[in-house]
Amino acid sequence: MAINDNEVTHMGSVEVGQLINTSLRGDDPYCRLDVFFRNRLSLRPNATPPARLPDDFMEPAGVWRLPWNVTVEERTIGDAQNAVSVRIYRDKSCGGKNNAWLLWAHGGGFTEGSIDTAEAHATCAELTARTGTTCISVDYRLTHDGRNLYPAALDDLLDVWAWIVEQTQRNAQQTTLMIGGASAGGNLAAALCRKLVDSSREGGVLLPVPHAFLGAYGVFHDMQRELVKGWDGNTSILPTPLRFTPQVCKDMYARYVGRATDFPAYSVPGECDARQLHGFPPSALICCEFDDLAPSSMVFAEQLRQAGTPVQLRMAAGVLHGFLNWYPSERLPQTLAAIRFLAAFIEEQIQKQARERRDESFID
Repeated sequence: MAINDNEVTHMGSVEVGQLINTSLRGDDPYCRLDVFFRNRLSLRPNATPPARLPDDFMEPAGVWRLPWNVTVEERTIGDAQNAVSVRIYRDKSCGGKNNAWLLWAHGGGFTEGSIDTAEAHATCAELTARTGTTCISVDYRLTHDGRNLYPAALDDLLDVWAWIVEQTQRNAQQTTLMIGGASAGGNLAAALCRKLVDSSREGGVLLPVPHAFLGAYGVFHDMQRELVKGWDGNTSILPTPLRFTPQVCKDMYARYVGRATDFPAYSVPGECDARQLHGFPPSALICCEFDDLAPSSMVFAEQLRQAGTPVQLRMAAGVLHGFLNWYPSERLPQTLAAIRFLAAFIEEQIQKQARERRDESFID
């Protein structure tokens, strides 16, 4: 493997360039691809990748069951004209005490996906089970045939964030508030963070900036240009349907925004300088070694570091974009490692907020 299973980069001590150099070391990328995907795709060394995906490609890597301590509630937030469906994950072993909330957005290129996908359902359930966090998975509006263009999905997340804040204020809870997502959901989550930071800075909508941001293989930039030279040396061994080429990304954003150029600022939250990211919350990012979108997470992590944001970046070695959709399984170890990474980050933020509240109480 190019990156050790437990390697996490705390930005500032280890630079992104070291991750890039490690992953692009000049050997046969086939040898670094996880054996699960090699077998599932029937890939062979130095062979032309197949043109289509096998019928069983998305079959789970293993059996996954809802953790015993997690309850799931379906709910609609808002009125009839602005209703947003959500799925709420709670830890029933907490005795009604909740010290953290996480808003989570699924992926799917802004046009597909749902709260039923494993990267939403299993991820939220596992994070709730491991940390006691109440996870709110958002069934935001998808873009289709020119409908629900940007900023519809972002507005849905903002409405849910307002609802979460209302719940904590109503119950006088001192909690850790977090926003996260996977793939396109990572884009939306980062966009919401930027919007809240900007609003706070400008004295606009008085909704709090989250205490933390979590992003799994997100896309934060206009990917019609090459962010990391030579990165497609990894992904060139993959079948065409698994590639995020510049044209694929151009089409994705065109469907989301309604045009292929001149994107609104929050539709590509990484297209900014460090000053515009000042105040962005502490962040945990995951990128995949065999993903054309991985450079976006690497560059975004470096941008956040330059803006003064504490960042942890994990390279998921040997796996494809969207690997959390194969469910947490020992047959695909990076799924379990990613969940552990995110859970550990959440625990760090909960403990950090608890310390800060104790310090404030002592001062008072």
